[in-house]
Amino acid sequence: MKTAHGLNWKAAAALFALLVLSLVLPGIFAPIAAIAFLYVLPGYLLVKILGVKLEPLEAFAISLLGSVMLSAFAIYWLSLLLGYSTATFALFFAIVSAASLFVREMPSFSVPKGVLLPLGAAAASGLIVFIILQLTLWAPSANGVITGAWNYGDYFLHVSVMQSVNHGNFPPQEPIYAGEPLRYHWFIDLHTAIVSKLLEIFPSFPSRVDSALGVALFSLLSYLVALHFTKDRRASLLCALLVVFGGGFGYLRLWDATGTAPLTQLLSSDAFDNKGDFFQVPSMLPGFLLVQRPLTMGLPALAAVLLLVATGYPQDKRRLALAGIILGVMAPFQYYAFLSAALLAALYFAYHYAAKRKTGDLKNALLFVVLPSAILAAPFLLDALGRAGGMTHVALFWLAPVFAGAPKSDPVAFAKFFLGNLGFNFLIDNALAFVKFYIGNLGLPLLLAVPGYFLLRQKGKSFLPLGILLIFLIPSLFTFSNTQWDMAKFFMCEWLLICILAGVALARLPDWLVPLLLLFCCLSPILASVFYLTSGWTGLSNDEIAAGQWILGNTPERSVFASSAAHNTPIDSVGGRLRVLGYHWWVTNYGLDFDSRYNDLRQLYCGPRENAASLMRKYNATYAYVSGSEVQEWGCTPDFNVTGFTLEYSSQSIRIYRLGG
Repeated sequence: MKTAHGLNWKAAAALFALLVLSLVLPGIFAPIAAIAFLYVLPGYLLVKILGVKLEPLEAFAISLLGSVMLSAFAIYWLSLLLGYSTATFALFFAIVSAASLFVREMPSFSVPKGVLLPLGAAAASGLIVFIILQLTLWAPSANGVITGAWNYGDYFLHVSVMQSVNHGNFPPQEPIYAGEPLRYHWFIDLHTAIVSKLLEIFPSFPSRVDSALGVALFSLLSYLVALHFTKDRRASLLCALLVVFGGGFGYLRLWDATGTAPLTQLLSSDAFDNKGDFFQVPSMLPGFLLVQRPLTMGLPALAAVLLLVATGYPQDKRRLALAGIILGVMAPFQYYAFLSAALLAALYFAYHYAAKRKTGDLKNALLFVVLPSAILAAPFLLDALGRAGGMTHVALFWLAPVFAGAPKSDPVAFAKFFLGNLGFNFLIDNALAFVKFYIGNLGLPLLLAVPGYFLLRQKGKSFLPLGILLIFLIPSLFTFSNTQWDMAKFFMCEWLLICILAGVALARLPDWLVPLLLLFCCLSPILASVFYLTSGWTGLSNDEIAAGQWILGNTPERSVFASSAAHNTPIDSVGGRLRVLGYHWWVTNYGLDFDSRYNDLRQLYCGPRENAASLMRKYNATYAYVSGSEVQEWGCTPDFNVTGFTLEYSSQSIRIYRLGG
């Protein structure tokens, strides 16, 4: 019952009751509380408290997106103050319950007319991703757990974050580089970890849920952005499909391989997407949405910011404020998506300011978008820039096979090379190679975007190609990682704008032709998904799973292990403990020194036995892990049956020694 001041006591009482029941009867009510407080209410309450007027589809999508992002963001800060625990989660739930006092309406579950098709497309996208992950991501098999295919190996980085955070690693150190603070954009993993800890389950199932939800929201928010720019529901629906399922021409590699082996064998042994010197940019679904967990939340957040900025600028201050909050919160979810969203918002403001030159409009952008986003993102950006600064360098033309032999990391030297080779054939050959490379990698949607631009009749349509060009220039000029390929994520941050224009072109074609072109737009992701479903790559054996469970139950939290530098070990992915050193490319992508620890570990395993204890203590390591991976990595048969070490665990293929026992 509401008081004269309009407080919603009924909603607050119901939510507090749910909180209490989730604590008293967690087996029944904890899942309900998780859905309410981690997926639905925080974003919805923020929208209502700000008084933002949203259309039903907008409110639905932004409430879910905002809930995932705000719950992880808020619990992170509360955990820094109070510790990471279910008690802290309960405090956050209590804050959300109290916030409902100030909201006159709670969520309505009615479905307005005209939303079934975009909702269906979004739900289908999320469901397909969930099914693929359910069958391939940490799926039990006779030999261990399947993790889809080689590219799913990145999941071991994410699950190590989740498991270690849930077992004492907070504030988190790098699970694969013990002693160094975690500076990865890891907040989607934090959200999954919170759900996992609350429900007392392994993170694999909530990982699938969070990834699938992110993909569904990306599709739905892309539809809404496209609808704003095109005013065409058909084109917007096609865009919503293309952003998830569109891809490049990598499938042409299948024709080259046909006849070399049975088709079923070919499809289970190769993704037929990105591979080799030419095909460098994987398609969105198999290369990013299935395997790059931060992008599953970064991309829908980018779409939400663009939607709110485009529909709110210049006078709707509430929409702009909501855009600023989402933009600021998204930084620790995905740094590249954050930078892309910030640049696209700035471009939108500049594009429209140039037309009207009203300083009041620009003032609204600064006060309600730039300022709140800067405040919220600053702690994470300063932390990340401290490491990324050492990896940032000029890298002209990304990995496109052009200007062979040119010093692309030195602009002055490149200019001399360019001028020294200047000639008609030189320019034409490199220009054609450049265009061919990006058409091949970004595929038919990129080709369709060109006529789509000319067919689009809406005012302000030039913002779309300008946005594409702006984000395209980032990886074409700079690299922010020690792995240049990693900059491919920026191409995915412009993919929505490409697909909007491609959707316009497809929408103008005859009905019989659209499905055929859609098939060729989506063939690479289809083949790659078949690869994930059929390859059956075993990430951890049953023996390794058993060792990980022993580590989880029998070693102190935050224990540090010496091991090989393999990307998949049960030490962190199952046991939730820390490693001295993990996979080479993960470590170097963080801007950390791989070689010194690698050399020390080689000495630990294969060098003089009298130095073993001191090398362990150098990294505060108390356990040495020995398996076939270590034998292969270090090139010797490690012997820790020496003074100071005690054999703590032994199985058919694994031994674990403790220092000081």
